[in-house]
Amino acid sequence: MHQSAPSEEVDVNITGVPEGPPIIVENYRLLHNYPNPFNSSTIIPYRLKAGGYVKLYVYDVKGELVRILVNGYQNAGYYEVRFSPTENERKQGDMKLDWRTGYNDDVASGIYLYQIYVRGEGDIPVFSDMGKMIMLK
Repeated sequence: MHQSAPSEEVDVNITGVPEGPPIIVENYRLLHNYPNPFNSSTIIPYRLKAGGYVKLYVYDVKGELVRILVNGYQNAGYYEVRFSPTENERKQGDMKLDWRTGYNDDVASGIYLYQIYVRGEGDIPVFSDMGKMIMLK
């Protein structure tokens, strides 16, 4: 027989760890929020092909502005932003003056729209898209 004696010794020779391929965002994209429908909060993901000034808004079904989630310059890449119109968040002051609804500062169950605008170099619009989400209480 061609067997060696058992041993508790193991010899491992690591020669290198390959790096994963770089993540390259090839286009602008507003992805579907998750979870949808949501109760207390939802995540809105998006991708930017190049850096630019990003605005991400939430509107109610009547077209009234509910919340400005992003309003500033961002580099190229993948981003996620949380929308959580809860009473605790309002008490903490996270929503400040940009929280405006026709519901006496309370968000009703229903359909909401989220919209992204991206402006590139020279303040030129390069991307705009919209998605729909449902809040259930």
